[in-house]
Amino acid sequence: MNQEYKYKKMHLDKEVIRHILKDELPASMYGFSVQEVQDRIVKYHEQCGGKPASIKDISTAVYNVLDELIESGKFQDSKGSKFRYYRSVENDDNSKDGNILKELLGVVTGDCSILHKHIETLKRLIEELEKRKSELQEIQDKYEFPYK
Repeated sequence: MNQEYKYKKMHLDKEVIRHILKDELPASMYGFSVQEVQDRIVKYHEQCGGKPASIKDISTAVYNVLDELIESGKFQDSKGSKFRYYRSVENDDNSKDGNILKELLGVVTGDCSILHKHIETLKRLIEELEKRKSELQEIQDKYEFPYK
């Protein structure tokens, strides 16, 4: 918990979200979705003594602040086929560990897209099998003897 948190006893709003992303959490932000960023912001704010949100749509506020930070060059985003991830540019590191993390994120992101393709293929095959199964059942019902 941050004892010097300047938003203690204040409601979570866009200004607080901006402060947390810029000054409090950047070092721990590496490859998170909007929902994960939002969850971390809310948790951090509450743990430091902040009050619940005073805005109705926290997700939109977080998304807007992330876009501002991307435009300012403090954050970058990676877009996948169904996902969008955000990370702090402060995490860019030319050290060996920094490169390993970047490579791992690339591998995980690539593996996720491959898994999603396989899932879609399996869903399509299951639908085809279910259709064929119902066709075969109709044929069987048509030619089945009245007694078994």
